[in-house]
Amino acid sequence: MAADLIGGMVAFQIPETRRHYAETSLGSRLVLAIGHVQCFALPLLGEGTWGRALKRWAGVVCGTMLLQSFVAEQDRRLVGSALALFLGSADLATDLTRQRWFGPVWAVKLVAGHATLPNQCRPPGTVV
Repeated sequence: MAADLIGGMVAFQIPETRRHYAETSLGSRLVLAIGHVQCFALPLLGEGTWGRALKRWAGVVCGTMLLQSFVAEQDRRLVGSALALFLGSADLATDLTRQRWFGPVWAVKLVAGHATLPNQCRPPGTVV
C-alpha cells in the first residue's frame, strides 16, 4: 500500500505520466480509480470492516466520475481538493481502528491527485 501511495504521488509529478493520463478517456480514468483496491487489504489484516473498505472505494470511484464528468477543468482542483478533504475528514472522524491514517491519505491521493487532472495536455504556462 505504501509503495502505491508514494509511487503514485511521485509518478504523477512526471510530465510524461501526467500527459498520458490527460490524453486518456473517462473510461480509462475510471478503470484506474476502480483498480485502486488497497482499501480492501485492511479488513484482510484485521483492521476495519468490509463495509468501511467498500465506502472508501466507492467514494473515490464516485468522486473521480463526478469530477471528471461534471466539473469544469478550471474548477477541478478546487472542487476535487474540497471533496478529498471532506472524504478524508469524514473517514478520520468515524474510523476507530489503528489504521485511521489510511482513509484520509488514500482519498487525498486519489481524488485530489488523479481525479483533478485536466482532460488534455497543455503547454506550460497556459491558463485554463
